[in-house]
Amino acid sequence: MSRIDNKAWREILKNYAQSKALERRALHHLHDRQTLNELTLHLADYLSSENQHAVVRTESVWIDGTPQAKATTRTASVQCELADLLILMTVTKNSRVTKRSAVLIQAKVGTAVDIIPGGDSTKKERSLLEEMDHSKKLSLYRDTQAKSLIGEYQLRSSGFGLRDYARYMVMPVSLGPVVFERFAPFVTGWPSSTKSSRLKNLELFKSLPVDLWLGSVGHPMNSASPDEWTDMIEDLLGYYAKKRMKRFNGFDRHLQSSEIASFMIDTRKMPGQARWARRIEASGDPPDHFDFEGRSPDGDQPPALPVISFVIELLEGRD
Repeated sequence: MSRIDNKAWREILKNYAQSKALERRALHHLHDRQTLNELTLHLADYLSSENQHAVVRTESVWIDGTPQAKATTRTASVQCELADLLILMTVTKNSRVTKRSAVLIQAKVGTAVDIIPGGDSTKKERSLLEEMDHSKKLSLYRDTQAKSLIGEYQLRSSGFGLRDYARYMVMPVSLGPVVFERFAPFVTGWPSSTKSSRLKNLELFKSLPVDLWLGSVGHPMNSASPDEWTDMIEDLLGYYAKKRMKRFNGFDRHLQSSEIASFMIDTRKMPGQARWARRIEASGDPPDHFDFEGRSPDGDQPPALPVISFVIELLEGRD
């Protein structure tokens, strides 16, 4: 059974529709080994269709919190939540990183899958994401009181908004018209304009890693010569600290999917199926700096928001 389809979402609504923490419940739903396996398989299946030989795995670190942002927009100053989720992709070959990119996800519970809900907090978040002035620095904090500074970043020298860096994800309390059945509930998009609440370019959440691979969403990171975006993402990632969370009946903060080899997926004979594989022909262990378990064990700053990390290890071609 899929963890990110209509049936799964209906079960969440059945149990938690009246909960004030529905949005967090939904985000936590993604932090699950079965969900990670499903996302990994979807990405590996795409790489297989493109004849890319790779081993794919997905990691998730859950933090029950979100960083605060202070920024200047076109018309005013704003303080609000930066995002609810960070999606990271790292591609390696011969134990060297060849590509990294990331996208921020602002999640909302709404009435329809393609409509950003209203409200004061949403208004501030939209002002940040769609009208931030890049000639001014963006300040990030770990706490809602904006006292624990993470850092200050100038992502570009000019322009407005974070479209190159972020996407919205609206999770509807009603699945609505049949036309949206294939999208609901985990779907991402961007508003058609700052004056419109309707999302366009709707994309399934599970397709985000494919979009990162293609470069159609998110923004590249440059570890060899870090820029402000790379520094910001590294600061948000913090350090992994092994811990069991108490909320939602208790769970491990850090999870990993099974590893899936794209060359073991036969799309002609087994559509949508895969054989789980260890990295039997992998070219070596990936570098530490994107691996949560490899991040400094002495670090006292955990990630500032939940993270899902996709790791693609490219292999030499197979006959």
